[in-house]
Amino acid sequence: MLSGKSAGTGDTGNAVAGYLIDAEAAVRESGLPWTFLRPTSFMSNALRLTDQVRKGDAVRVPFPDVYTADIDPYDIAQVALTALLSDAYAGRVLELTGPEALLPADRVPLLGEVLGRDLRAVGLPHQEARAEMEAAMPKP
Repeated sequence: MLSGKSAGTGDTGNAVAGYLIDAEAAVRESGLPWTFLRPTSFMSNALRLTDQVRKGDAVRVPFPDVYTADIDPYDIAQVALTALLSDAYAGRVLELTGPEALLPADRVPLLGEVLGRDLRAVGLPHQEARAEMEAAMPKP
């Protein structure tokens, strides 16, 4: 099952962690063999920056002070394939991370290097980030 790192917190009061914890419990209770994949943030989340990158070199990012070790969905798929083809991971929780924990201020310039641009991250205040997220997804 593709889950998420927040499932390991046990914090059912957090909306994301709560639904992942409930889903993992349902899978465990099914009686079927299981393996949980708990990745951190996905590298593909950078695609949300596309419009900003097209418009300029300043990229507004939420949580500017939070390190994440983003992982490529392809790498998650490779782990899933390995787990599906082997009993070696049955009943295990696999926490998956990318190669290095970075701040947005580190990741955005790396993206700029790949694109041949001088991109820089501009951190959003938490209230502004929350407002933008609530406009695009359920409030919890």
